[in-house]
Amino acid sequence: MAYQMKSIPGRDGAARSLFSSGAFTYALYPDYGNFPSRFTFTMYSGGCCDREDNLFLSTRDAEHPIMMLDPEGNYIKDFGCGLFKETHTLCVTPNDTLLCVDVAQHVLREISKDGEWIRDIGTPGVPSDSGFAPDGTLLHTWGGPGDEPGHFVVPHCICVDRLDRVWVGDRDGNRLHVFSAAGELLAYLEEGLYQPTGLWADDHYVYVAERGGGLTLINMELQVVAQLGFYNSPIRAHGMCGNSKGEIFLMPLTTYDRHFLMKLSPVTTPDSKG
Repeated sequence: MAYQMKSIPGRDGAARSLFSSGAFTYALYPDYGNFPSRFTFTMYSGGCCDREDNLFLSTRDAEHPIMMLDPEGNYIKDFGCGLFKETHTLCVTPNDTLLCVDVAQHVLREISKDGEWIRDIGTPGVPSDSGFAPDGTLLHTWGGPGDEPGHFVVPHCICVDRLDRVWVGDRDGNRLHVFSAAGELLAYLEEGLYQPTGLWADDHYVYVAERGGGLTLINMELQVVAQLGFYNSPIRAHGMCGNSKGEIFLMPLTTYDRHFLMKLSPVTTPDSKG
C-alpha cells in the first residue's frame, strides 16, 4: 500500500516570504488578523493605527463598515452601520477620532472610535480635491484633470508628512506628487511605479503601496531608498497603513484573491540593531 504523505497544517499561515531592497527586508504574513468566522471573506479597502497600535479597517460590507483589531490582531468590534454607503479609507486625527472617506457620497465623515457621528467635512455628493482646516474650514483647492505633474487622472491616496508636505498618489496616472500645504508642486515621481494606491508616513519615510505589486520607500530628503516587490508580486494592495513598530498592513481588496489583510514585518532596516 502506498504511503500517503501529509502537508504542513495551515500552509498559508505557516509560510513566510521575504521582500528585500537595499537595507530593508520585510517578512510577509499573508493572512493577518483573528476575525469571527462571519468575516472570513470580508474585503478591506484601507486602514489606520492609533497611538495604542489598534488597527482600524474600512470594509466593503455596508453592515460592518469599520472594524477594530487590537495590537495583536484580535477582532474587538465593528461599527458605523448606517453612516456610510461605501467606505474607502480612514485615518486617526490628533483628537483620537476617525476621519472616514465615503466614496459613494463624496464626503469625509468624522466619527468617534465608538462609531458616533461627529460631523461631515465637504458637501455630500460634491467631489473635490481640497484642503481643510481642523475646524472644517475650506483652505485650498488645487489640481485638476490631466496627465502632467500637478494634475491627476485618478487621485487615489493622500497623506501629510512631518514636514507638512502633502503627498498624493495618482493611481491611473501612475505618478506620485508632493505639494506644499498651499498646493505648490514640490516634487514628483513617475518612473518605476506600479500604480500608487496607498500612502503612509512615519518620522523617517513615506511608504507608497502599489496596486501592481510594489512598495516604495522615500526618505524626508525625497530620495527613493527602497522598492520592494516586483510587478504582480504578492504585496499588491489597494490600501495600507503602519504602526509604531514599523509593521505595515496591506489591504489587497480585489487585487489578490483569498488574502484580505496582510502584514509586512520589518526584519532589517537602517534603524534596526540586528
